[in-house]
Amino acid sequence: MTPSRDTLQNHFAVLELRSSASFTEVKHAYAHLKALYSRSGMAISPLADGFSDARRHEILEQIEEAYRRLAAFFLAEGPYSTSTDVPAPVPGIKTFSGQTLHDIRERNGIQLKVMAHETRITAQQLQNIENEKYEMLPPDAYLRLVLRTYATYLGLDANRVISDYLSRLQASRLSRNG
Repeated sequence: MTPSRDTLQNHFAVLELRSSASFTEVKHAYAHLKALYSRSGMAISPLADGFSDARRHEILEQIEEAYRRLAAFFLAEGPYSTSTDVPAPVPGIKTFSGQTLHDIRERNGIQLKVMAHETRITAQQLQNIENEKYEMLPPDAYLRLVLRTYATYLGLDANRVISDYLSRLQASRLSRNG
């Protein structure tokens, strides 16, 4: 049986989130807190004297456990759930182009390096998508997977992003080939 958001309240709290948070918010909070409490985290350096290594390790374990439980919860809900993580239409966007994807990423305050790290898509590949450098993109089958990951990470309708982007790619190919 899949737990409810209410039964996961403590895990949301560990990540300093409300229980209505989306999976994208969970991922961002996890990355932020993990970086904050890691040994090399610059933000904790001035506070390091206030935390023993054991206490810092305990906090990191709580963060990891909270993320594991919440990730399992969101994955169990699946792409067609009725949770708040289901992508809502983005107002004012008629077509998802590379520039549109870039603008949405920037508007959400997501750095390219962070997105590359979390999605395991190279920063160069993300830039090629955003800049519509079609000749530098992988074969279509792989590109579909990359676009799905990109869209899902931003909380967008992946099927629409893929369809719009591949339509633009095809139009570009047709115009080049005459």
